[in-house]
Order: sequence, then C-alpha cells, then structure tokens
Amino acid sequence: MTISLTKDEIDHIDQCLSFGEVTLITQRIKDKINLAKRKEMNKRMMRQLCNNPHLVNDNN
Repeated sequence: MTISLTKDEIDHIDQCLSFGEVTLITQRIKDKINLAKRKEMNKRMMRQLCNNPHLVNDNN
C-alpha cells in the first residue's frame, strides 16, 4: 500500500513537528491510512463484482 502526501499536507506535518504536536500528525497519518484502505477495499470489491456479475442484485 502506498500513501502519498500533498505539499500542503507535508507543510502541515512540518509545522506540527515544529510545535511538537505529535497527536495531530498521528491523526493525519491515520486518516491517510484509512483512506488508502478504503480505496483498496473498493478496488477489490469492484474486481469481485466484475468477475462475478451474478452477485449484482438485478430486480428488473
């Protein structure tokens, strides 16, 4: 899993480090990890649906 940071996020983390605000940095990193996990899970679900179209509920 790869997590990328924008320039603004890096600047914010740098600013937090200079003030010793480790909890803000930790929360920001946790948020990025959770987002990456959700994206990965969505990819897996889409692959599974594409490979198993019968899983899609078709009520027409």
